[in-house]
Amino acid sequence: GIPGTFTGKVFSVDTKAAKSFLNKLVNNKESYTKAQRRASAAGASNNGKAASSKGLSILVLNGSQISGLASRTKAKLNSAGFSVDDIGDYTDEILTQTKIIVKEEGVGNDIAGYFNNPAVVIGDVQEGFDIQIILGTADA
Repeated sequence: GIPGTFTGKVFSVDTKAAKSFLNKLVNNKESYTKAQRRASAAGASNNGKAASSKGLSILVLNGSQISGLASRTKAKLNSAGFSVDDIGDYTDEILTQTKIIVKEEGVGNDIAGYFNNPAVVIGDVQEGFDIQIILGTADA
């Protein structure tokens, strides 16, 4: 994504880094012959050191208004060894794409494979949790 920082709900673009990022995209001569997974895509990890999300406190919120989706997701992730400590509803809007919000780069990429093309973003997570997942209708 575009380089920058979140302050609350405001994203400030780092214009110098964004220019460099866009130049790399435009001038890329490498062709891709197969789909890339988000965790293996360039820039998706923390300097090549993807952090495990296992053992971190996870909050799952249902942003799809599909009954039971958060509890089914909690069971799926807990059985895979993750620590979903709470679930709830996200009422700001109905999401199509699931959003995985993490506090630092490199975290959350190992959870992304359990969802249908989620967005992994660095941002503010509800107090008491390390990762916040807002489920979209694409993962129903």
